Amino acid sequence: MSRIESLRTHRVRPERAGPIGDAVSKLERDVRRRQRALKGIGGAWSEVVPEDLGRRCELVGLRIGVLTVRVQDGADRFELDRFLRSGGLGSLISASPATLRRVRIVP
Repeated sequence: MSRIESLRTHRVRPERAGPIGDAVSKLERDVRRRQRALKGIGGAWSEVVPEDLGRRCELVGLRIGVLTVRVQDGADRFELDRFLRSGGLGSLISASPATLRRVRIVP
């Protein structure tokens, strides 16, 4: 009898993947959550960052508390870095409705 049971374990078909609708709805919820967080960060960004500097920067995304900001050139990168280090990051964190730990600057 034990040989039959061992054969049965090897011959059982593996379980098929579930319907794609579950994966799509989970992805949709995740995208909406990130969109709301980035939208709130955008309001805090425009409130805290000086207008001339904010126009030269583009908010790319927010992931795990890290805001990614794209700048046009090295001068803007330097200016944004100086602003954030001189207290701008603290102001941005306190004004942000989403969890924000740091800002990543990319070219």
